Amino acid sequence: MNAAAWDAFAAREPYFAVLTHARYLREHFDPAAEAEFFDSGEAYVSELYGIVRTRVAPHFGPVTVLEYGCGVGRLLIPFARRATTVTGVDISPAMLDTARKHIAVAGVANVELLRTLEDDRTFDLVNCFLVLQRLRCGEGLELLRQLTRRVREGGVGVFQFPYRASLSPVVALSRKARARVPGVNAAANVLRRKPASVPFIESNTYDVSEVFAVLRIQEVSLELE
Repeated sequence: MNAAAWDAFAAREPYFAVLTHARYLREHFDPAAEAEFFDSGEAYVSELYGIVRTRVAPHFGPVTVLEYGCGVGRLLIPFARRATTVTGVDISPAMLDTARKHIAVAGVANVELLRTLEDDRTFDLVNCFLVLQRLRCGEGLELLRQLTRRVREGGVGVFQFPYRASLSPVVALSRKARARVPGVNAAANVLRRKPASVPFIESNTYDVSEVFAVLRIQEVSLELE
Protein backbone atom coordinates (compact mmCIF):
# COMPACT_ATOMS: atom_id res chain seq x y z
CA MET A 1 0.00 0.00 0.00
CA ASN A 2 1.46 3.35 -0.98
CA ALA A 3 1.72 6.24 1.46
CA ALA A 4 -1.22 8.16 -0.01
CA ALA A 5 -3.55 5.17 0.19
CA TRP A 6 -2.42 4.42 3.74
CA ASP A 7 -3.02 8.02 4.81
CA ALA A 8 -6.51 8.01 3.28
CA PHE A 9 -7.31 4.80 5.14
CA ALA A 10 -5.83 6.18 8.37
CA ALA A 11 -8.08 9.22 8.05
CA ARG A 12 -11.13 6.95 7.83
CA GLU A 13 -10.10 4.27 10.33
CA PRO A 14 -7.20 5.50 12.47
CA TYR A 15 -7.70 3.05 15.34
CA PHE A 16 -8.45 -0.03 13.25
CA ALA A 17 -5.35 0.75 11.17
CA VAL A 18 -3.31 0.31 14.37
CA LEU A 19 -5.10 -2.71 15.84
CA THR A 20 -7.09 -4.57 13.21
CA HIS A 21 -10.02 -5.66 15.33
CA ALA A 22 -13.65 -4.83 14.51
CA ARG A 23 -13.97 -3.31 17.98
CA TYR A 24 -11.82 -0.40 16.78
CA LEU A 25 -13.72 0.44 13.61
CA ARG A 26 -15.28 3.91 13.67
CA GLU A 27 -18.78 2.46 13.77
CA HIS A 28 -17.98 0.60 17.00
CA PHE A 29 -15.50 3.02 18.56
CA ASP A 30 -17.38 4.18 21.65
CA PRO A 31 -15.79 5.52 24.88
CA ALA A 32 -15.35 2.00 26.23
CA ALA A 33 -13.49 0.91 23.07
CA GLU A 34 -11.32 4.02 23.25
CA ALA A 35 -10.40 3.33 26.87
CA GLU A 36 -9.60 -0.29 26.02
CA PHE A 37 -7.48 0.80 23.07
CA PHE A 38 -5.33 3.20 25.07
CA ASP A 39 -5.19 0.90 28.10
CA SER A 40 -3.57 -1.68 25.83
CA GLY A 41 -0.83 0.85 25.08
CA GLU A 42 -0.15 1.40 28.78
CA ALA A 43 -0.02 -2.38 29.29
CA TYR A 44 2.47 -2.78 26.44
CA VAL A 45 4.82 -0.07 27.71
CA SER A 46 4.62 -1.35 31.28
CA GLU A 47 5.47 -4.86 30.12
CA LEU A 48 8.32 -3.57 27.93
CA TYR A 49 9.93 -1.76 30.86
CA GLY A 50 9.54 -4.84 33.04
CA ILE A 51 11.13 -7.17 30.48
CA VAL A 52 14.08 -4.85 29.82
CA ARG A 53 14.73 -4.38 33.53
CA THR A 54 14.53 -8.11 34.19
CA ARG A 55 16.52 -9.39 31.21
CA VAL A 56 18.67 -6.58 29.83
CA ALA A 57 19.26 -3.51 32.00
CA PRO A 58 18.16 -3.58 35.68
CA HIS A 59 18.21 0.22 35.97
CA PHE A 60 16.48 0.89 32.66
CA GLY A 61 14.93 4.36 32.64
CA PRO A 62 15.28 5.96 29.19
CA VAL A 63 15.38 9.75 29.06
CA THR A 64 14.81 9.98 25.29
CA VAL A 65 12.46 7.69 23.37
CA LEU A 66 11.79 7.26 19.65
CA GLU A 67 8.50 5.60 18.77
CA TYR A 68 8.63 4.79 15.05
CA GLY A 69 5.22 4.26 13.48
CA CYS A 70 3.53 6.06 16.35
CA GLY A 71 0.04 6.05 14.85
CA VAL A 72 -2.54 7.81 17.01
CA GLY A 73 -0.35 7.93 20.13
CA ARG A 74 -1.37 4.66 21.80
CA LEU A 75 2.22 4.09 23.00
CA LEU A 76 3.46 7.68 22.86
CA ILE A 77 1.36 8.75 25.83
CA PRO A 78 2.59 6.07 28.27
CA PHE A 79 6.18 6.59 27.04
CA ALA A 80 5.79 10.34 27.64
CA ARG A 81 4.68 9.69 31.22
CA ARG A 82 7.93 7.85 31.88
CA ALA A 83 10.59 9.64 29.79
CA THR A 84 11.81 13.23 29.51
CA THR A 85 11.35 13.63 25.75
CA VAL A 86 9.51 11.40 23.30
CA THR A 87 9.63 11.61 19.51
CA GLY A 88 6.87 10.02 17.47
CA VAL A 89 7.37 9.41 13.76
CA ASP A 90 4.65 8.37 11.34
CA ILE A 91 4.39 8.75 7.57
CA SER A 92 0.66 9.47 7.80
CA PRO A 93 -0.41 13.10 8.43
CA ALA A 94 -3.86 11.80 9.38
CA MET A 95 -2.37 9.61 12.09
CA LEU A 96 -0.30 12.48 13.44
CA ASP A 97 -3.35 14.79 13.51
CA THR A 98 -5.26 12.22 15.57
CA ALA A 99 -2.24 11.68 17.82
CA ARG A 100 -2.06 15.43 18.54
CA LYS A 101 -5.64 15.41 19.78
CA HIS A 102 -5.07 12.49 22.14
CA ILE A 103 -1.78 13.90 23.41
CA ALA A 104 -3.52 17.20 24.21
CA VAL A 105 -6.31 15.42 26.05
CA ALA A 106 -3.77 13.36 28.01
CA GLY A 107 -1.98 16.56 29.01
CA VAL A 108 1.54 15.43 28.10
CA ALA A 109 3.75 18.22 26.79
CA ASN A 110 7.03 16.40 26.13
CA VAL A 111 6.14 14.81 22.78
CA GLU A 112 7.21 15.93 19.30
CA LEU A 113 5.53 14.49 16.21
CA LEU A 114 7.33 14.16 12.89
CA ARG A 115 6.76 12.53 9.52
CA THR A 116 10.49 11.83 9.13
CA LEU A 117 13.67 12.22 11.16
CA GLU A 118 15.85 14.69 9.31
CA ASP A 119 18.74 14.83 11.79
CA ASP A 120 21.12 12.20 13.16
CA ARG A 121 19.85 12.04 16.74
CA THR A 122 20.13 8.87 18.77
CA PHE A 123 17.86 7.74 21.59
CA ASP A 124 17.97 5.77 24.82
CA LEU A 125 15.06 3.66 23.58
CA VAL A 126 13.91 3.04 20.02
CA ASN A 127 10.60 1.19 19.75
CA CYS A 128 9.00 -0.10 16.55
CA PHE A 129 5.86 -2.17 17.13
CA LEU A 130 3.30 -3.42 14.59
CA VAL A 131 5.14 -1.65 11.78
CA LEU A 132 7.66 -3.99 10.15
CA GLN A 133 4.97 -6.54 9.32
CA ARG A 134 3.21 -3.91 7.18
CA LEU A 135 6.32 -3.54 5.03
CA ARG A 136 7.67 -5.96 2.47
CA CYS A 137 10.79 -7.62 3.73
CA GLY A 138 13.32 -5.59 1.76
CA GLU A 139 11.79 -2.33 2.95
CA GLY A 140 11.45 -3.63 6.48
CA LEU A 141 15.07 -4.74 6.74
CA GLU A 142 16.24 -1.37 5.45
CA LEU A 143 14.10 0.39 8.04
CA LEU A 144 15.55 -1.90 10.72
CA ARG A 145 19.06 -0.89 9.63
CA GLN A 146 18.14 2.76 9.93
CA LEU A 147 16.49 2.37 13.32
CA THR A 148 19.33 0.38 14.88
CA ARG A 149 21.58 3.31 14.06
CA ARG A 150 19.26 5.51 16.12
CA VAL A 151 19.93 3.52 19.31
CA ARG A 152 22.60 5.32 21.31
CA GLU A 153 25.50 3.37 22.79
CA GLY A 154 24.17 1.62 25.86
CA GLY A 155 20.57 2.17 24.73
CA VAL A 156 17.86 -0.35 23.90
CA GLY A 157 16.05 -1.11 20.65
CA VAL A 158 12.75 -2.98 20.62
CA PHE A 159 11.70 -4.22 17.18
CA GLN A 160 8.68 -6.47 16.70
CA PHE A 161 8.35 -8.63 13.60
CA PRO A 162 6.44 -11.84 12.77
CA TYR A 163 8.54 -14.76 11.58
CA ARG A 164 5.91 -17.43 11.01
CA ALA A 165 2.31 -17.62 9.81
CA SER A 166 0.01 -20.65 9.77
CA LEU A 167 -1.60 -20.12 6.38
CA SER A 168 -2.67 -22.59 3.75
CA PRO A 169 -0.97 -22.15 0.36
CA VAL A 170 -4.28 -20.94 -1.11
CA VAL A 171 -4.77 -18.26 1.54
CA ALA A 172 -1.13 -17.17 1.30
CA LEU A 173 -1.41 -16.83 -2.49
CA SER A 174 -4.70 -14.95 -2.16
CA ARG A 175 -3.19 -12.44 0.27
CA LYS A 176 -0.16 -11.89 -1.91
CA ALA A 177 -2.39 -11.28 -4.92
CA ARG A 178 -4.57 -8.81 -3.00
CA ALA A 179 -1.47 -6.90 -1.92
CA ARG A 180 0.37 -6.86 -5.24
CA VAL A 181 -1.94 -7.40 -8.22
CA PRO A 182 -3.99 -4.35 -9.24
CA GLY A 183 -7.73 -4.89 -9.00
CA VAL A 184 -7.65 -8.14 -7.02
CA ASN A 185 -8.23 -6.54 -3.64
CA ALA A 186 -11.09 -4.41 -4.98
CA ALA A 187 -12.74 -7.52 -6.42
CA ALA A 188 -12.25 -9.39 -3.14
CA ASN A 189 -13.82 -6.50 -1.25
CA VAL A 190 -16.87 -6.48 -3.51
CA LEU A 191 -17.31 -10.23 -3.03
CA ARG A 192 -17.21 -9.64 0.73
CA ARG A 193 -19.74 -6.80 0.43
CA LYS A 194 -17.20 -4.16 1.42
CA PRO A 195 -16.37 -0.93 -0.40
CA ALA A 196 -13.92 -1.63 -3.21
CA SER A 197 -11.65 1.14 -1.94
CA VAL A 198 -10.89 -0.52 1.42
CA PRO A 199 -7.14 -1.29 1.28
CA PHE A 200 -5.62 -4.64 2.04
CA ILE A 201 -3.40 -4.38 5.12
CA GLU A 202 -0.40 -6.60 4.59
CA SER A 203 1.09 -8.80 7.29
CA ASN A 204 4.49 -10.04 6.16
CA THR A 205 6.78 -12.53 7.85
CA TYR A 206 10.55 -12.22 8.09
CA ASP A 207 13.43 -14.64 7.88
CA VAL A 208 14.92 -14.58 11.38
CA SER A 209 18.44 -15.13 10.03
CA GLU A 210 18.15 -12.00 7.86
CA VAL A 211 16.96 -9.94 10.84
CA PHE A 212 19.78 -11.24 13.03
CA ALA A 213 22.27 -10.46 10.26
CA VAL A 214 21.19 -6.81 10.36
CA LEU A 215 21.55 -6.72 14.14
CA ARG A 216 24.95 -8.41 14.10
CA ILE A 217 26.29 -5.97 11.50
CA GLN A 218 25.11 -3.06 13.62
CA GLU A 219 26.78 -4.51 16.72
CA VAL A 220 30.08 -4.74 14.84
CA SER A 221 29.84 -1.17 13.56
CA LEU A 222 29.16 0.09 17.07
CA GLU A 223 32.21 -1.74 18.39
CA LEU A 224 34.41 -0.30 15.66
CA GLU A 225 33.20 3.23 16.31
